[in-house]
Amino acid sequence: MNLSTRYSESERHSRAVINQMELRAKPSSASVQNVFGRFIRVVGETFLEAPAAARRMADLALARTYHLPGYTWSGAMLKSAQITAGRITVHFMSTFGGLLMKGSDTPDDFEIAGSSGRFQPAQAQVHGRTVIVSSPAVRDPEMVRFPWSDIAVPNLFNKRGWPALAFPWSAEPKP
Repeated sequence: MNLSTRYSESERHSRAVINQMELRAKPSSASVQNVFGRFIRVVGETFLEAPAAARRMADLALARTYHLPGYTWSGAMLKSAQITAGRITVHFMSTFGGLLMKGSDTPDDFEIAGSSGRFQPAQAQVHGRTVIVSSPAVRDPEMVRFPWSDIAVPNLFNKRGWPALAFPWSAEPKP
């Protein structure tokens, strides 16, 4: 991936961009297969207590190394998104039965933007495995991202207790 054309100078070293690059790495590469560095960072950045961190690392080994069903190696990930009536509906996979928030009733750290590309904080509502995102400051949204700041401590998790992964999404260009 060419960082110079896809991300601005200030974004190139952000946690969210690095996570996106690691997720897009080829499955056979050492950065994904049997190397848990990415997940250790996720565990460390969500301020987990030792028992929860140990459980996540065990889940990771059981899922990725032993391929046992019912265990996960990640938090909820973006599956798809669609724009309808001034909002963006984000669909997640790896939810293990749905999404939940910790410490709040609504998810934090979603942002949306219109054609200008200027992101605004957004309101988000969870409905099962989807999140509906909107903002009064963006009438015609075309992009959504979550959590795109290095200081963000998002509160959105899958039912196994893993934090949702950062992502950017934008609508297909109009012909």
